[in-house]
Amino acid sequence: MPPPRRDFTVTPTSGRAVTDLFSLQCTYWEDSPEDLPLKYEFRYLIMGSEDEIPILSTDKNTYETVMPLAAAGPLTRVIAYIFDSWGASSRAQRTLSISVPVGVAGLWHLRPRL
Repeated sequence: MPPPRRDFTVTPTSGRAVTDLFSLQCTYWEDSPEDLPLKYEFRYLIMGSEDEIPILSTDKNTYETVMPLAAAGPLTRVIAYIFDSWGASSRAQRTLSISVPVGVAGLWHLRPRL
């Protein structure tokens, strides 16, 4: 069985790509002792796309990162997958508003198309 669903938070819920630091945190996730340790995978998804872009796979439940310019959008989703030692997983997501930073707006046309 996958780990039972718990909390996934991203702070702040709005900010600028490339410059602002976002904190991704999975808290209170537990599983049976024989299913430990848990692993965490963070991804993002741009509105209008179905492709989840990996950010990081780790054994730590928190991660701080700047979001890439490609993640800019009013409804960008940040996703956490929590895996047990057998590969069973649970998924949680949060929606963010990520803007293009001042000074980079002129480079917006260079944003990768998905």
